[in-house]
Amino acid sequence: IRNWDVRIEKADAASTLVLEPITQKAVQHQNIFESRPIASLTKLMTALIVIEEMNLASEVVVSSSSVAAYGDQGGLISAETITVENLLYILLIESSNDAALALEEYYNAYRTEPDKTFVAAMNARAQELGLLDTFFVEPSGLNVNNRATAYDLARLADYVFQRPILRQIMSTRVIDVKSADGLINHHLSNSNTLLGALPGVLAGKTGYTEEAGESIVLFVKKNREIDDYLIYVVLGSPDRIKTARFLIDWVKRAYIWE
Repeated sequence: IRNWDVRIEKADAASTLVLEPITQKAVQHQNIFESRPIASLTKLMTALIVIEEMNLASEVVVSSSSVAAYGDQGGLISAETITVENLLYILLIESSNDAALALEEYYNAYRTEPDKTFVAAMNARAQELGLLDTFFVEPSGLNVNNRATAYDLARLADYVFQRPILRQIMSTRVIDVKSADGLINHHLSNSNTLLGALPGVLAGKTGYTEEAGESIVLFVKKNREIDDYLIYVVLGSPDRIKTARFLIDWVKRAYIWE
């Protein structure tokens, strides 16, 4: 029920969307069909391709070229052997570009269809899901030509969140994962700092590049009594956490859930 005593307020971001996935109702929206660079929100699709097309128990030897990627999140080491599943944790929890490239290299090296590269699989999946304003050129989000709209990202995020292992990973605040031989430990802290800090936040994924600005996708309970959640998308914000908190507070005041 909309409380019209609470006026509509503009959020400090290029695009924002609060979507009720069950009804597909936009509870809040701002420039939701504007195509924008999406930075590490790209990794939502990267993770989806991994669980749909790769064996999580497979062991990947991390290359020096992967480790040379911009950013050192996850602490991967050249020549380290690690499972696909643990790379998935590093990818989503610490938003590791190294992990994204290691997964892409492994997929491309062992693909059975010559023309079906990892990036081709990402774009094909986007089309299958009806994300017509979404396009990828690489799996980490560093490239400004990885683009989508807030509307497409909300729909992709909802699909990803239905996959139990991805929901589990994105809701993990802190965890240790190891290399295949158990000798290298990776202590991971979720880049989504609202997880565990703000009641009702179930999971999420962050993104940032200079061109894209700060971005975040969040899954947040409607209220304490209702298990249903809303999907929050913030793109191009100077402070994604501040903007997300603003939107969560506004929705709590503007709507009564029954």
